Amino acid sequence: MIEAGGSILAGIGVSSAPGGAADEVCARAGIKAIADSLEF
Repeated sequence: MIEAGGSILAGIGVSSAPGGAADEVCARAGIKAIADSLEF
């Protein structure tokens, strides 16, 4: 889930990396890349 300001905004999904752990790393990197835009 992507949360900001106490609200759930969206979800993020990643697939095709070699293993679930790599998918999670990619998803977290994507959220981190847009984190400044999520704060309200």
